[in-house]
Amino acid sequence: MPARGLAWSLLLLAACNDEVARSEVPLALVCGTEGPHRLFAHAADEHLASVTRLGARLFYIVDGQDQPTRVHATGLCGEDPVLVARDLHRVFSHERWPDVVLGCRYQDLMVVDASGGVEPRLVVPGGCRATWTEHGLVTVEVSTPISPQGSPMGSGRAELFPFPPGSPTGEIEPITLADTIPYAYDGPPVAEASDDALFAVNHEYELVRISLADRSQTVEQSWACGLDVSRDGRWLVWHDCGGWPNGDDVDLILRDRETGEERVIGRGDLSYGDQVIGERFIHARDGDLLLLPSLALYEKRPDLHLLRELPDGRWLGFFDRSGVRVPDAWMLVDLARGEETHLVDHHGPAYPANDHLDLIQDDHGGELWRHFYDGRPPEQLAERASLFKELADGRIATALDRDGEGIGELVLVERGTLVERRIEARARELVTEEGVAPADAVAYTVVDGERSGLWLARPAAE
Repeated sequence: MPARGLAWSLLLLAACNDEVARSEVPLALVCGTEGPHRLFAHAADEHLASVTRLGARLFYIVDGQDQPTRVHATGLCGEDPVLVARDLHRVFSHERWPDVVLGCRYQDLMVVDASGGVEPRLVVPGGCRATWTEHGLVTVEVSTPISPQGSPMGSGRAELFPFPPGSPTGEIEPITLADTIPYAYDGPPVAEASDDALFAVNHEYELVRISLADRSQTVEQSWACGLDVSRDGRWLVWHDCGGWPNGDDVDLILRDRETGEERVIGRGDLSYGDQVIGERFIHARDGDLLLLPSLALYEKRPDLHLLRELPDGRWLGFFDRSGVRVPDAWMLVDLARGEETHLVDHHGPAYPANDHLDLIQDDHGGELWRHFYDGRPPEQLAERASLFKELADGRIATALDRDGEGIGELVLVERGTLVERRIEARARELVTEEGVAPADAVAYTVVDGERSGLWLARPAAE
C-alpha cells in the first residue's frame, strides 16, 4: 500500500476508535425500564448528600439551599416514595434493633418512622457519639465547662441508657454512672467504656471501674489522669498526673487485668482522648506494637501506618515520609513473622480490598491499576478514572471530564481493551454505597433540569 494510503488508513482507524470510545453503552432492562431508570427525583439546585439501604428501602438525605435536610424513602426501584423526616444528617440501623431505623439530629440519637407518619423521636441525647455496650449506650458529656477566667479544669458526666425490653419508642431514662470526671483545656472528660463497665477518673484522681450491670465501683489505680481500655476490659493503659494538665509526656503503663502484670510501654498523654489499644495490638513507644494477646514486640517504623488486616493475617499499610498520613509507598506487613513486603510506590487515590489494592494515578483522574497481594503482576483497569464501581463482570464505571460544577461523563470501561462507552453525559456523582445498585448495575446522580435525581442503569452484557 502506498505511504499516502497507509496514512489515510491509520487516520480512519483512529477516527473509528475515537467514535467507539464515545459511543453509548447498550442498556438492559432494570426495574422494568428499558434504559436508565430514575430512583429518586430532586430539584437541580439540591444535593443528594447520601443514599442508604436499610432492608428493602432506600433512604435519601437531600440538602436544599437554606433549608433543613430532608429524608425521603422509596422501595429499591423508587416505588412508594415518602417524606420520612427533616433535619437529620444520618440514618442507619444497629444489630441491637435490626428492624428499627435510627437517625442523627446533630449528636442526638432518634428513632425514625420509616412511613413518615410520626415525627422522629428522641432516644438518647448525645447518642450518636455514644458507646454501644452489652447493657446499653454510654455517653460522656461535659457537665461543668472550663471557665475562661477561672480554673483550667472542668468536669464531665457519664450516663448509661439501658436497652429497653423491646424496640425503642421514645427517650430512654438514663442512669448516672459518674458526674465529676475531670478534664483539662480542650480534652474530653477522662472516661471510656468497655463492653461491661465504665473506666473513669473521679474527682480524687482515682481510676475506677464502674460495673454497667450493678453500678458497683472498684478502684483500679490511684493518682491517674489518663486512660485507655480494650473493649473486653482486659487491657488497661493509664498514666499518672505528673504532666497533667500541661500536656507533658509521662510513662504509659499497661496492665493485664486478668493476670495483674504491668509494664511501661512508652511515654505520652492520654488525657486528650488519644487511644493506644486496638483489636490486634497496642501502640507502644516510638511506633512499636505489642501484639495481642501475646504482647510480643513488633518494632515498627513510626512512618509506617497499618490500614487494615487482610484475611490471610497480614496487614496492608503504607509509608508516610511527609508526616501528614499521606501514602508514599504501600506495604504488606506480616506482624507475626516480622516481614514487610513492598507492594508499590504511589501518591494518590487508593481503594483497598481484601485481595488487591486499586490505585488511581492522581487526584484529578488518571490511569487505574490493580495491584494484587499474591504476587501476580498488576493489571490496568482503565486509562483514566475517578471514583469508580466494578461491575460483577469486571467492567469499570467511572465519571470523567468533570467541569467546574463537578458534572462529567459517566462511562463504562471494558476489561482488557479499556474501551470507554458512555452511560450518561451529565453525571455528577457515582453512588457506590452497598446495596443501592445491584452488582451488575450502576447508580449515579444527574444534574440536568427536570432530569435531576438518582438514576439506575444496567449495562448490557458484553
